[in-house]
Amino acid sequence: MTKKDSETKMPPSGDDRKKLFDDLLDIEDRKFLLKHGKVREATNGEILCHQNQVSDTVFVVLQGEVEVTGVAEDGYKVLGNLSAGDLFGEISALLSIPRIATVTANKSSVILEINKNDFVRLLEQSPNLKDTVYKRLSERSIQTRI
Repeated sequence: MTKKDSETKMPPSGDDRKKLFDDLLDIEDRKFLLKHGKVREATNGEILCHQNQVSDTVFVVLQGEVEVTGVAEDGYKVLGNLSAGDLFGEISALLSIPRIATVTANKSSVILEINKNDFVRLLEQSPNLKDTVYKRLSERSIQTRI
């Protein structure tokens, strides 16, 4: 692997499903995200978005881990954990509905934030990414019963 390859390859994940950055984004897509998005650090315990919040921001975990929780009849329910290469907030942003979950950093993490309009532009220029995002959007919508 060349130095250039190692700079653009995202950290591997522990699970087998395709991560957004692993295979679906080419170098131009990555440059687009870095140009139009905002990379920031999140501290352990920091809430990145709240359930029922209205927002058009999509998030990508670049490094670290976040926990997704939702309000259930008996309190909070952990819906899952996301790590490097995973995105969240796409349901709310793309469907223009309130957030369906709260997402909290489990440890110090690096997060990329991108607004809906730029994210949609990225999806339009990357058909494989668009297919994957909308498939996941559908799956997550069913899992969280919206």
